Amino acid sequence: MGKFILKAALFCLLTITISYSLDIFISKAFRPGNTCYAWNDIYNNNVNSDIVIFGSSRAIQHFDSQIIEDSLSVSAYNLGLAGARIDISYLRLLELKKYAKKMPKIITLEVGFNTLENEYQMYLHHQIFPFMLFNKNVYECTKHLEGFSKDQYWIPILRYSGYIFKCYENSLLKNSNIITTKGYIGFDNHFDSKGFEERKKENFSKTHIIDSLHLNFLEKFVCFCSKENIQLNFVYTPEYYYGRKFFKNRLEVITFFQKYSESLGIPFKDFSNDTIINYNTEYFRDVQHLNKRGAEKFTSEMYIPWIKELYGL
Repeated sequence: MGKFILKAALFCLLTITISYSLDIFISKAFRPGNTCYAWNDIYNNNVNSDIVIFGSSRAIQHFDSQIIEDSLSVSAYNLGLAGARIDISYLRLLELKKYAKKMPKIITLEVGFNTLENEYQMYLHHQIFPFMLFNKNVYECTKHLEGFSKDQYWIPILRYSGYIFKCYENSLLKNSNIITTKGYIGFDNHFDSKGFEERKKENFSKTHIIDSLHLNFLEKFVCFCSKENIQLNFVYTPEYYYGRKFFKNRLEVITFFQKYSESLGIPFKDFSNDTIINYNTEYFRDVQHLNKRGAEKFTSEMYIPWIKELYGL
């Protein structure tokens, strides 16, 4: 009986060792991909900047990090993430604290419809798989999302079941034509008139509901910045003026952030009313996203002057 128990224990130990080693190997192999949008730079200690941008795809595509650096003579990095709501932005902030050599002096949080939306899906949720094993921060910030189960965080290999090929495809994107510059991604696309006209014909309109759970993550984000003595500001970036009709409660969302930021003394700037950018399709790739030309104009002529005045840079 004693020999059986010993053999069983050795077998379990060997299984755990092999599965854990295999997990490390697979995770390292799947890390390098542009779909990961700066995850790697966080974990490789490469984000050590004075100004860091957080937010969704509108953050990634609207704030040109290099222009910020060149204009303000400070280091800058864009940690926006496609489809990210505040829970994932908060996760990136926690992981930045864990790995960065220094924390930013200024954080700009791009806010809008997605920030506090009552959606519980993470875009390409398997992009986080290489970083989530035994990671408490990932667990606390993603456990409420669809596609994640409690055992995936603590049992090696399990989370890759059914996703091996998707993760492999993501890792191959390191050789794609997506080029990031300190997290920023600029697209040369012209305005998507076809998609725009289709939405107009369909009378597309969506209501975005502010979710209490995501509001709690926003409060955590704000508290973190306060404790770390980070100067936080909120920015609502440009959008093509007609696209406002696609969102029923646009004014309600903007008003919420105005009142919320005012109550906490957080600077907030709404850049969506500017007539130069917001009414000109040559600066947009779709109603919500600027193209490269638009991002360069927004960053240099709107965002940077505001930041200069705000912080005396």
